[in-house]
Amino acid sequence: MDRYRQAPTTPRILNKIRTLANMKRLSSSVSSHPILLQLDPTSACNLGCPMCRRNKSSNLGNKLSLEDYRRILDQFPWLDFLLLIGIGEPLLNESLFDLLEYTGDADMRTMMATNATLMDESMVERLLGSSVGYLQLSFDGGTKETYEATKKGADFDQVIENITILMRKKREARSRMTVFLVTAVTGLNCREVPRLMSLANQMGVDIVVVTPDLCNPTIYPDYDCPKVPEEELLATLSEIRKLGKKMGITTYLSSPKPYGRFQTQGTTSCYWPWYGMYVTCEGDVTPCSEISDPKWLGPLALGNVFETPVEEIWNGSAYQEFRRRLASNDPVEFCSHCLWRKGMFVPQEHPVADDWPNRIIRRIVQI
Repeated sequence: MDRYRQAPTTPRILNKIRTLANMKRLSSSVSSHPILLQLDPTSACNLGCPMCRRNKSSNLGNKLSLEDYRRILDQFPWLDFLLLIGIGEPLLNESLFDLLEYTGDADMRTMMATNATLMDESMVERLLGSSVGYLQLSFDGGTKETYEATKKGADFDQVIENITILMRKKREARSRMTVFLVTAVTGLNCREVPRLMSLANQMGVDIVVVTPDLCNPTIYPDYDCPKVPEEELLATLSEIRKLGKKMGITTYLSSPKPYGRFQTQGTTSCYWPWYGMYVTCEGDVTPCSEISDPKWLGPLALGNVFETPVEEIWNGSAYQEFRRRLASNDPVEFCSHCLWRKGMFVPQEHPVADDWPNRIIRRIVQI
C-alpha cells in the first residue's frame, strides 16, 4: 500500500511559525497551511445521546472509504495533528484500520475518539497495534443511571469492563498510547464527576479531561439540560483537581472565566480557523467540529474537498469572510453562542498537545 506523503520537517516547522503569526494577527487571509485536520471516519453511530450534534445533522450513516481517505489526506501534507473525531463512532467503519495504516508512518500525532462500547479484546489489540497515539474515551456520568441517560444505548457495566480490558492490555503490551477519559459537565452529572474519578482509578485510567457543556442553542433551541451554576462548577473542578493529585490521575480542566487579550478586545477566543479544519466523511469543510454540518454556516458554506482543492478552500473568499467576522463582533450565528469564542471558558491543556513546544505556542498566542 502507498503511504501518506508528508512535507519535510523544516518546511513544516516554518509553516507552523507562519501559522502562529496569522493567529496573532487574526488575519483574514493566511500565509500558512492547515496543521491540524479533524476528520470524521463515519457519520454512523450506535448510540443516541440526547445532546449530540448528530441528532441535528444531515447525511447520516456514511463511512469513509480508504480511497476517499487518501484523496483527503494527500491534500494535507503539512499536518502535525490528525484527529479522527466527529459525529460518528469510528469503530463502526470496517475500513478504519486500513485508514490508520495509510498514515501510520507519518510524523504527526493521531488521535481517535470512541464511546468504548465496541471495544472487545480483539478490537483492543488491534487498536493498541495501530498508529493511534491518543485514544479519547467519552464517558459522561459517574453512575449507571446518569451514564445510560446521556449515552442512550450503552451498557454502563459493559463499557467499564471494556475500558478495564483496554488499560490492562495496554500495560501488558507496554504500549505508549495515551488513553484518557473525557466528560462534559452538565447539570445532570456535575455532582457525579468526583465519582467518575474513582471509576477512572478503578479502570486503570490515569488521565481525565473535563470540559463544559457546549450544546449550542442555534441547533438546540429546545435543549433543556439544566445548566451548572458557576460557583458549583468551580467547586467541582477544585474537588476533581484534589482527587486527581490524591489518586495519581492527571486532570485537564476548563475554567469558567474570561481571559487573555482576545476577551479584552471583545473579539474572539477561538483560534481554529487559523490553524485547523474539520472535514466530514462526505468531504464537506467547516471551520471546526462544533459546526459538524455545513448547513449551519448558512450562506458562508466553505466547500467540499472532493470538488475544490483544499488550498483554494483554505484561502477562499468564504473562509476569509468567516475569519473576518469571527475576529470582529459579527460572527455567524452559530459562533455567536459558542462559549469558546466568548472566552467564557479557559481551554484546558490537552493530552494530545501537552509538551513543551506546544506549551510555548499557547503562551505566544495567549490561549
